[in-house]
Amino acid sequence: MNTNTEIADFPAVDFSDAHAIRCALFETREAYLAMRAAWRAALSDPARKAQVGPEAHALYALFRGVSPVTGFSPVQSAVKLANGRRPRDTLGAILRQFQGWRLRGGWVYSGRVLDACALFGPTVGSEQLVKLRPWLEQIRTSSVMG
Repeated sequence: MNTNTEIADFPAVDFSDAHAIRCALFETREAYLAMRAAWRAALSDPARKAQVGPEAHALYALFRGVSPVTGFSPVQSAVKLANGRRPRDTLGAILRQFQGWRLRGGWVYSGRVLDACALFGPTVGSEQLVKLRPWLEQIRTSSVMG
């Protein structure tokens, strides 16, 4: 299976203007820089680095205006594919967690997503996840997700 073609099919999602995405997600440049500083601090602290999971890496890519698809290798094992795995099901599961659930009080997210948001400090919260929804929907429905 040639996974390079799947990645090449990704232009259906427009991440060409990373600056516009960052401006849509963060009110000020300082808020964006604070998020990046919190990410660097999380990765430099061994105790906190152990808490950095795939959700946090996907969020960091999205917050920078970069497609998270390029950061997740597709499943290539013939055995795993024969047993029902899809090439991008790990990323798909993470993106579904970011979608959240709409309840009367607003949007509710899984604990893993909220833990990932906490790594970025006070500048990242559920409001950024709500703002990410259009890009998440484009990725989820794109041909690369299968």
